[in-house]
Amino acid sequence: MHLLLAILIVASTTVSSTETVPAKPVSDEVRIQCSQSVFCSEYNRTTFLTHRMWARHFIKQYKFGQLNIGNFSVDGHKYYDILCTDATTTGFMLEEGAEKWPMACVRNGAGASANSSCAPYPFEGESVYEFCEVDEWRSAVENFRLQIGCSKEQVEGVKNIDENYFCRERCNGLGLGDVPYIIMFASVVGALILSL
Repeated sequence: MHLLLAILIVASTTVSSTETVPAKPVSDEVRIQCSQSVFCSEYNRTTFLTHRMWARHFIKQYKFGQLNIGNFSVDGHKYYDILCTDATTTGFMLEEGAEKWPMACVRNGAGASANSSCAPYPFEGESVYEFCEVDEWRSAVENFRLQIGCSKEQVEGVKNIDENYFCRERCNGLGLGDVPYIIMFASVVGALILSL
């Protein structure tokens, strides 16, 4: 009896989903420079879909009272921690059709403390930049964390989350291309030299 119970518990903590995660991205041609070290491409869609698959798994377990962190596999712990602390992508991860949205650079916050990530985002028409108000984004992330059964501290942690910025081209260096950026930099340096 104990063996049967143990098998059922272990089996309930494995991921079973009808959603498949592609082994190889369809196209990896377009790359968006999100920051000095983060580049977004179709490759990141696989990561997003993997996180989404795990989120759905955790939601299902939480809904049926089977979410037991102590019984998670190594991967289960890893993804649960990632999803319960992510401030950049989880707010819209469960939206219908998210897997088909164009890839975007996602920044939570502004300035040096901004966190950059890559995820699909539903841009309006041909717009290049979008913005999500802080209250709206916090609410979406809080709802997500509640759905997957994150700890009380992690749910309350949404108070520290900033607004989200979404970009699909020219996301680094004030949105300028390389040549305008060099011209602007040279102009500032030239003005400083002339003022001395």
